[in-house]
Amino acid sequence: KNVWKYSSSGYPKAYQGQGAHTTRCCDIDNDGRDAIVLGNMALDDDGQPLWTNARRHPDFLYVADLLPQREGLESITCLEINHDTGGINVSCAKTGKEIWELKEPTFHVHYGFCGDIDPLYRGVVTGATDVGAGNKKYPAKAWIFTGDGKMLASGKNIQFFKYKAGSSGFFH
Repeated sequence: KNVWKYSSSGYPKAYQGQGAHTTRCCDIDNDGRDAIVLGNMALDDDGQPLWTNARRHPDFLYVADLLPQREGLESITCLEINHDTGGINVSCAKTGKEIWELKEPTFHVHYGFCGDIDPLYRGVVTGATDVGAGNKKYPAKAWIFTGDGKMLASGKNIQFFKYKAGSSGFFH
């Protein structure tokens, strides 16, 4: 039995085009029921929108306790659509309020990762690759950050970033 359904039609433009290739279901507001994080917006367990940050379509979405020093869950998104800033960003999963963002232009941040993989840093390490547009403003590039946004590495010569000339793009 269908309990509810959601459509962005009838909502302000900020709620349209926010979905990712995946969704995450988790209790972001600590009410004992899972909400649905669609990408750059979230729906409560009754299907009503909780928030949107209006950043549009992310290719990568992850929701977890990314910053153990901060109460609650966080979401990280890597955005497909070019942005002057914020192509990689971490937000409060409960409110959508930005915690940190990449402060440089991106074209199509297609791949991302997130994990508690380095004992030197509390919480997660996260990274992403931008497939670039092949021009000076939007070069192909990758970044690795601590969960709280400290950049650990950037460029083409970091461990998970590889490019195969003549291929359709990047892989890791």
